[in-house]
Amino acid sequence: MVFELNEVQLRDVELSGLLAMDAANIETKPTPDLTKTGAFSFREPMSVEDRRLHTATTSPGGIPFDYFLNKWSGRLDMLIRQKAYARKKRQVKKAKKSVSDHFFEKELEISPDLVEDFIYFCLRFKKFKLLLRQNDKLKLINFYRSKTAPYKEHRLGEEID
Repeated sequence: MVFELNEVQLRDVELSGLLAMDAANIETKPTPDLTKTGAFSFREPMSVEDRRLHTATTSPGGIPFDYFLNKWSGRLDMLIRQKAYARKKRQVKKAKKSVSDHFFEKELEISPDLVEDFIYFCLRFKKFKLLLRQNDKLKLINFYRSKTAPYKEHRLGEEID
């Protein structure tokens, strides 16, 4: 069976069939910017360590069973230590990039295999962490120079004049 329907018009707009011309004739409203209204915002993606820690401390359903289980088993403490270690690793990477390898080898006379150890030694000082955040290379170089002798005494047991 075939049914013939009456002509149905949805709008009173005549289309020509040419997409560019038809699109130019249609009135549209601007789309709202959701980031300005606060309905949608961008944020930094969580690091792997933060995601693991979040998963270990939250449970679906409101009962924090995962938190208690992970706290009791020691997994939570392990994840906290992993997060701290990853943070230090990022700081060491940033510190190594802040000056050239040539500076450590020629200026400070630290062998290439001990450069990372030297930076870990410097991380013990709050001033070093502050200088890394400020990204002031001149002050950072002066800090490296001031900590070379104590590092060599501590690590290598060398006598410094």
